[in-house]
Amino acid sequence: MSGKRQKNTYYQWRKKMNNIADISNYDQCTSCGMCSAICPVEAIQIKLDENGFYRPEINEEKCIACGKCKKICYRFDQNISLTAKKNVHAYSAVNKDKELVRECSSGAISEEIMKACIKHGYKVVGVEYDYEKDIIKTTTTSDVNSITKYRGSKYFQSYTVEAFKEITKNKEDKYAVIGTPCQIYALRKWAEEHKKDNLLLIDFFCHGIAPVSLWKSYIKEFQSPFLKVDFRTKDYGWHNFATRFIDADKKEILSKRTNDQFYDLFFSELCFNNSCYKCKARSTVEYSDLRIGDFWGKRYASNMEGVSAVIVNTKKGYEIFKEISPYLKTKKVEFEEIISAQSYGKPREYDARKREQILDYLKKNKIKEAYKVYYNGLSVKVKTLKSAKNMIKKCPIIIQSRVRGIMKSV
Repeated sequence: MSGKRQKNTYYQWRKKMNNIADISNYDQCTSCGMCSAICPVEAIQIKLDENGFYRPEINEEKCIACGKCKKICYRFDQNISLTAKKNVHAYSAVNKDKELVRECSSGAISEEIMKACIKHGYKVVGVEYDYEKDIIKTTTTSDVNSITKYRGSKYFQSYTVEAFKEITKNKEDKYAVIGTPCQIYALRKWAEEHKKDNLLLIDFFCHGIAPVSLWKSYIKEFQSPFLKVDFRTKDYGWHNFATRFIDADKKEILSKRTNDQFYDLFFSELCFNNSCYKCKARSTVEYSDLRIGDFWGKRYASNMEGVSAVIVNTKKGYEIFKEISPYLKTKKVEFEEIISAQSYGKPREYDARKREQILDYLKKNKIKEAYKVYYNGLSVKVKTLKSAKNMIKKCPIIIQSRVRGIMKSV
């Protein structure tokens, strides 16, 4: 072999070893998009794969084997930091503005955080709906009047690259970022690598993330375009998830109260990103300043308005939480109580064959067939329990509240 050929072969090998093209654990890609955002030669593009998950595509001709993408990639970190319980403070929290609580998914905490951050000169980073493409995307704003676009838990993957590029290339501005634990992990790793202290990082208790194909297949039933989409509304109460659509004729459409295909398939855990099933990032709060989410469990089982759980992890997080506390009703609680009703520390088991079938139907926009795979796979016991829960969901909210309280106390 000639010296030139040997050199080229070595260089190609080095590139594969020093970028995220290493396929040894490719299925653990979290789709955070950070690799593309920080690539100095723009050799990495983030695109949807056939199943509707965002994945990196690497232009090996452009790659310079700098290794920056690997340094912040969750897949290659064998030493994910775990949380010592004594280092965090846990709270229940509800906004005192009852109207705002009605409009938000939980206790309307994130909106107060965003207001405070903008007041202190941060740009806020959140997820909004793209009405042209019917996807969700991570964007930035410094306008306090525009933060309502970030309301509502959305449950499928967001396109992050442009927002994350802005964060990593803008050396002057401060950013308050609300994202999934895996996205926040990547941003923290980047900030540590570059000794940046201009980020306030807020993640949330994450159950898992579904593909864009689930949403795309679901909305075929509603015949978009939409003038407005409100995610995770409380039309059926805090515990019963709903999506509200305003169509082109300004007609309001609510998702089904029971047996909704989007929410049932999401909570079936049969269409998550592969990395979600053994995710370590959701089971640590070492990488965020604050973690927020719903306060599930016995304490607020009969509450139908919404209560947030807040974990304060750092001094920076504490300062923001202290500032917004006058607008909240808060109570200090045990960390263990919050995580006991979350996915925290709990690996997800799933039927790989059913997952493959469901994803195959979703990419063909056949959500009814995907739903059949899920429903027909339920045991008689689970179907009976589901029917009983559906009966409760159809009751007036005040009756639901009383029944839930009794069930949780038994």
